[in-house]
Formats: sequence, structure tokens, C-alpha cells
Amino acid sequence: MRPTPKDATSASSLSALRGLVLRLTATSKIICAVVIIVVAMVAYHLLGSLLSFGKGLDYAALGGFSAQATELAKQYMPLFWWGLAIVIALAVLSILYRYACASHQSAKHRIVNADDFTQLTRQLSPEAREVLAWAWEDRRHPVTVGILQRTIQELRSGRSGKIHLANTHAQALAAPIDIAAPAPHIVRP
Repeated sequence: MRPTPKDATSASSLSALRGLVLRLTATSKIICAVVIIVVAMVAYHLLGSLLSFGKGLDYAALGGFSAQATELAKQYMPLFWWGLAIVIALAVLSILYRYACASHQSAKHRIVNADDFTQLTRQLSPEAREVLAWAWEDRRHPVTVGILQRTIQELRSGRSGKIHLANTHAQALAAPIDIAAPAPHIVRP
């Protein structure tokens, strides 16, 4: 199936939007990825050291306890160290996840400068411009990366057609009613 001209303009509009969003968020994505990788490597090293420390413990100092207590300590203490390592790993993962979410939110609030926005609007199809206007709800605030991301999502979901259908519905509702021709009555037996 060959793409229609409308599909081609939609694809070029999506490409222009994605390119600008990527350019505006690339630095924060790279910094976020580097921070996550470095923290994960450090945590991995520290957790490995913690487990090695737990393995290397000598329980001979527990000589004051019974042999059975010493044997239980030798048997179950590795589980304690593994449990501690898992809890610490989950805490680190939680912190990294929250950091990534905060970084993403920060990037969404980045304001698009006037030159980039003007250049973008020249590349957009009329349908994409209409969806961008729909996504930009509060005109008192400048366009942000989040608005561009929402525009991309809405273009993919067919928002342009939905806007056109809503306009058709509004026109039909606003059309004057022809009082001279009564509505046909359906007679049921």
C-alpha cells in the first residue's frame, strides 16, 4: 500500500516534532543515563564488597556460645547478608527510578525558544498545526517540550481526524432547524 500525500505530510510533521524534542532533551537524557550507569556501577561494587565481607566473617569468636548456635550462625548469616544486599539494591533502584522520573519531568517543562518554534511551525502540515494548537491549552504560557510530546502522541492517535469530526458535529448542532418540515413520525403497529 502506497502512502497517501496526507500520510507523507503527517510523517514529515512527526519527524520534525521528534527531531526538535530530541534536540531539546538530548543533554538531559545523556546526563541522566550517565548518572544512572555510574550509580549502578558503584552500588554493584559496594554490594559485592558487602557480600564478600559477609562470606569472610569468622564465627570462631562466638566460642562462648554453644556449638549449635555457632553452626546456625554459619548457616544463616549468608542469608542475612544477601537479604541486606537485596534491600540496599531495591533502595538504590528506587532512588534511580525517582531520579529518572524527575529528570524526565524537568525536560518536559523546558520552554521552546521562539526561533525553534517558528522553524518547527514552518515544517508542520496544517493538520499537525491544528493538533499542536489543540495540545497547547494555556496560551498564557509558552510552548514546552511536554506540549510537543503530547502533540506527537495525539498525531499518532489520530487527533486531527477527531478535531475535524468535532467541528462537523458543532456545525451540525449550530445549523438552524427547518421548522417548516416536521420530522417524520414512525408509526408502530
